[in-house]
Amino acid sequence: MEDYLEYLTRMRRRFHGRPEIAYHEFATQAAIAAELDGMGIPYQKVGTGLIARIHLGKAKAIAFRADMDALPIAEGNDVPYKSQIPGMMHACGHDGHMALLLAFAKYCSQNTDKIAADAVFIFQPAEEGEGGAVKMIEAGALDGVGEVFAVHLDPSLPEGVTGLRAGAAMAGAYEMDIVAEGESSHCAEKHLGKDALATMVDVINAAYDAVRKEPEGKILFHCGRIEGGFARNVVANRCASSCTIRYFEEAHLKALLGLIEAEMALAKERHGATCYIKPIARYIPLKNHPESVEKVKKYIEHIEHPPKFIAEDFAFYLDKVKGCLIWLGVKGQKGERKLHSPDFDFDEKALLFGLNVYKKIIEEG
Repeated sequence: MEDYLEYLTRMRRRFHGRPEIAYHEFATQAAIAAELDGMGIPYQKVGTGLIARIHLGKAKAIAFRADMDALPIAEGNDVPYKSQIPGMMHACGHDGHMALLLAFAKYCSQNTDKIAADAVFIFQPAEEGEGGAVKMIEAGALDGVGEVFAVHLDPSLPEGVTGLRAGAAMAGAYEMDIVAEGESSHCAEKHLGKDALATMVDVINAAYDAVRKEPEGKILFHCGRIEGGFARNVVANRCASSCTIRYFEEAHLKALLGLIEAEMALAKERHGATCYIKPIARYIPLKNHPESVEKVKKYIEHIEHPPKFIAEDFAFYLDKVKGCLIWLGVKGQKGERKLHSPDFDFDEKALLFGLNVYKKIIEEG
């Protein structure tokens, strides 16, 4: 597989230098399409994504997904292949995911006599909170597919090691805004107003208190932004907060949302302002299928990965067919470069381990 290292490196660095955010992956799509054309692999375009297939008439089809979108992060690395787009960066390893899937497609196209299943290559836009997986599934990405896999780079694991977990491995995410609407007044005549900011503080504190009472690792609530009010001596007539709930079980999410709604009613009695939840997006928990996890364990060194509160829309594929997400270690000489950080980077040779796993999966069928 060392023969593919030059290709992996070149493609990863090409993607890294030209990052594009969700649903704007036009140049990325064109580059992938050109590579697939050169391999003779047919594909269909879905928005800015692609679905490619090698159809050999096998009894089973296996799909492999790579996400395409970058993040609105200014790169801090000083490397020859650094981002050329101001304020954008592949800080979550999607450049590596795409390079890996292209190298795997190249292998399959050159070794059709060795593969035991039809291969589907899903290049998915908009993984970072924009619902790309659902649109690809609706476009037929999983039609006829019996199993699906994806790799996600993990800078906390050494090269050549994977993190695997059967069952709930990554959290669902309920992204929402909480909005409070009241009436302004001078703070000296607070009784004439309806305090939206005080209402919001009560609701947010109640949510945090509820989560603190639960066993650690069960559910997470986070408020990342609050905006409201005019001046220190004015009762705020409106306040909005940006929040997320991360959960592994549907019942836990419903219970917390119910508590938040109950607190909204109590806060209205105290302060007068009306409060409501505005849903933004929702990812379901990612649940790996035990059979698929056991398959991967045969091919590479692994650890039992603890559940992560990170959300990943690969969960929607796994809700339709069996499969698993593989955390691929990329911690090498560059050390641990955290995901979603301006200095995230890795050595491309770590991708060879992922390529070998994919190769084993498609050859076993």
